[in-house]
Amino acid sequence: MDICYQNSLGKKIYLDRYPFRMLSSTNLFDYEWQYEVKQNNRIKKIKKASRTATVELVVSGRTSEEYLQNITQLYEALDHDCVMESPGRLYCGEYYLQCYFFKGEKPKKYLNVRQTTVTFTIVTDLVDWIKEKPYIVKPYMEGISDTSGGDFDFDFAFDYARELPVKRIINDGVKNADFELIVYGPCENPMLTIGGHIYRVNTVLVAGEYMKINSITKKVYKVKVNGEQVSLYHYRDRDNYIHQKIAPGINDITWDGTFGFDITILEERSEPKWI
Repeated sequence: MDICYQNSLGKKIYLDRYPFRMLSSTNLFDYEWQYEVKQNNRIKKIKKASRTATVELVVSGRTSEEYLQNITQLYEALDHDCVMESPGRLYCGEYYLQCYFFKGEKPKKYLNVRQTTVTFTIVTDLVDWIKEKPYIVKPYMEGISDTSGGDFDFDFAFDYARELPVKRIINDGVKNADFELIVYGPCENPMLTIGGHIYRVNTVLVAGEYMKINSITKKVYKVKVNGEQVSLYHYRDRDNYIHQKIAPGINDITWDGTFGFDITILEERSEPKWI
């Protein structure tokens, strides 16, 4: 299982191999649910709040100069996220924790050495570990959305209607999962039904354009061919919540088949799944 930190610029720092090694003595995987107690001693409003954790990193170098280069590289990668107020991702295998490394405590012998242990404190407001599970779906044949029935040289006593294509996605988590949906043009008023829930936006996407729906940021927008972003939030279907999370288990997706889309399920767990 790889352990690494990827900052908001996409720069990766591996923490399980030379020159940076994270020690196993950490409370990184601890978690706590907060709750309230009613007058009848019944528990209610169980939720998680922002939390901090500490990790110890051994920073090494074959020479004193290389050691200084390595520790400078580490701090620059970590500090960038705090300066830009854009969290990075601490990965353990396929799962990541979105967080900031906001505090670093160093021993007295910090300079003029070739190895030291630095204690970092991280903070996060998205307290769960996340695994991204992407699905890529291409459009079916043109005309598959035509439900008027087949055209035959002779008549049947009943109509043969074309069935809408079905795609299955799986949320392996134990709770409803956030998602990011990308719909590719050309299409008009794109609509999908996921697990029985309708996601629809009243807009037109030309070839080369795409639309994004993100349940975490609560945004709906399209990206034009020239890269310009245009909010589509006011064009969402108001009768069906556009940011409805994906239920645990198997969810069928149906759509008219005339457009392609990508959907990424953001599975959340209190700690990474170890098996």
